[in-house]
Parts: sequence; C-alpha cells; structure tokens
Amino acid sequence: MRGTRIRIYFGRSMELIIFIGVALLPYTLGHTDCFSNVELKNVTSTKLQIACSSACGKADVHLPDGSRIIVRGCGEHFTNIPALLLRSDLRTLSESERTALSRMSSRDLHLCKEDLCNEAHLIVSTLWLVIITVIAAIIRIDCN
Repeated sequence: MRGTRIRIYFGRSMELIIFIGVALLPYTLGHTDCFSNVELKNVTSTKLQIACSSACGKADVHLPDGSRIIVRGCGEHFTNIPALLLRSDLRTLSESERTALSRMSSRDLHLCKEDLCNEAHLIVSTLWLVIITVIAAIIRIDCN
C-alpha cells in the first residue's frame, strides 16, 4: 500500500517536471535576448532588448577621426550590411560613418555568446533542459 502511494506521488511529480520542461523548451532551444543600439561620440540610442535566434553581435568600428561606432544587435543582422544600414537608429549617421560601417571587417565584429559583450543577462539556457531531464530520469528509476 505504501509503495503505491509513493509511486503516485512520484508520478505526479514527474508530470509537473515534464510540464515545466515543456514550458521552458523555447528558451532551451536557442532563444537569446540581446541588446540593439548604436553608440557614437555624443549620440547613444536607447538599448532595446530583442529576441534573437543566434548569438548576439557587437561591431566596434574605428572612424578616421579617431572616434568609434559601436553597433549592437543579433549576430544575423551583421551578415547583411546594406540591410543593417537601413536600421532606423543608423539612418542619422553621416555619409563617412555609414561608409566606415559598410567597410566593416571581421575583426570589427564580435559574436558574444561566450563573453556576454551584448547579451541581456537571461539565465534561462540549456542548463534547464539538462536539469529537467536528469530529474525526470531519477524519478522514473525510482518508480520502477
């Protein structure tokens, strides 16, 4: 009788853990929150938090006058420079600044998955998937 109650308890716990796992699945499959903004001399646009399907990216481009432009966004935004230059926060740049951005090289671009240079500090990650899988496996073993 006691063993049956324990199995029912573990069965309900496992259902709860599986429900939590399903609820967190979008976050465990590559959802990343990044910031999107532009910083230049005395102009800094508001940092907007955006959802990305890739690593966050940051371009740090040095201008001929010694200043620099920092552009933040999703990593995939930097693969299409003409489309990047059409962003509303980049339309205010001068022609020389836009030219410098269009000539951006790979050394100016940083994908920031490891060092969090542009990532909104979202703690949810694949760690949740691992934890839930381990707990579900332990509960399943205890039920048998």
